[in-house]
Amino acid sequence: MPLSTNLSLGLLEGTAVAVIGSLGRHRVDAKAEHILTEALNDGLRLGDVAKRLNEYGQGVGGEMSKVILLGDPAISFPNRSASSLRAVVSPKHVDGRGTPAPTAIDATTMVEVNHLSTQVLPALQRLRWMDIEVDQAALIQWDDAAIHLARVCLQPFHDDAPMAGELTSVLSDDVASAQINILKGIVENAHATWWRPGGPLLSECQPVASTAVPCPHCGRNSARSSIYRHRTREDLLVHLGICPRCGTWRWSSAAGGPVRHTTPMDIQARVGEAISLTAALHNDSNRTVRGAAAFVFVNGAYEHLPAPTVQAVTLAPGVSEPMTVTVRPDRRRVSVDLHEGMFLTLIDGAFSAYPLVVDLRPSRTG
Repeated sequence: MPLSTNLSLGLLEGTAVAVIGSLGRHRVDAKAEHILTEALNDGLRLGDVAKRLNEYGQGVGGEMSKVILLGDPAISFPNRSASSLRAVVSPKHVDGRGTPAPTAIDATTMVEVNHLSTQVLPALQRLRWMDIEVDQAALIQWDDAAIHLARVCLQPFHDDAPMAGELTSVLSDDVASAQINILKGIVENAHATWWRPGGPLLSECQPVASTAVPCPHCGRNSARSSIYRHRTREDLLVHLGICPRCGTWRWSSAAGGPVRHTTPMDIQARVGEAISLTAALHNDSNRTVRGAAAFVFVNGAYEHLPAPTVQAVTLAPGVSEPMTVTVRPDRRRVSVDLHEGMFLTLIDGAFSAYPLVVDLRPSRTG
């Protein structure tokens, strides 16, 4: 197999019926010649031989390992013996370790790589537009890992192909763990300030759809489910649920998922007594979702309200799980008033906030 284009063309003179040669500059690789021999031994047509070589070469030298076929792609040598075919390749180029075999990538791995690349990572990259801090170095690292995984999955001769499933799990675990840390940063900020989901984002958006829906809290039919699109970044959408009586009951960067929340919005409690707050998390999708959920009192530090709670979330398809938080406001420090709380989730890159109001009343014992 010539490593020079000029040599490839020169071989067409004389008795050669076909030449598999380099395309432009080429990287020398003894394994490629070994793969050529095995492909010919397998009785493949020359077109399929060239395809196998390029599949192998893509994971080794990329453009520097491409080959072309000069001749009829339908030609094969089914009756040639293995020994006579090996004579085509000089024995000194065989490394003695055998020909690498292509690796069949599991379909589940392909689906997970696709989901991470097209859904989760782009969603995490959009968080900065929502006034949410994300480690930029980590985003680049995850993107590099996704690019590498794509090449591993699409190149059966890639050195890392046998580890495709393991590498995918590592990336998935890293992203899931990072979402916990991102949500911790959000609730720490919310607990210390009058934080609002998205910061100034909504002022940068325009409404694109609005539908009348019953309010999930008061039941009135005057509520609206609305969609806002960013004026300069069209893939950035905000989904709001708004009721004239209850206010905003849902703020989300995702239309219906990956997790649907249900939680009471108006809660009455007394200072000094335990308050149980519950949000039900529903995974209506056909895949397992991962991330984090949290509860926080907005500006709770100033109001001497309990610290936020964050927990990891893994939900199998069709599964519903409650997130229950029990708090006990200090009767000596917390004022009798209306206090705003929020259940938050960051799951598979989608951020959602569900506000609620705790109507804190005087202690029964005075």
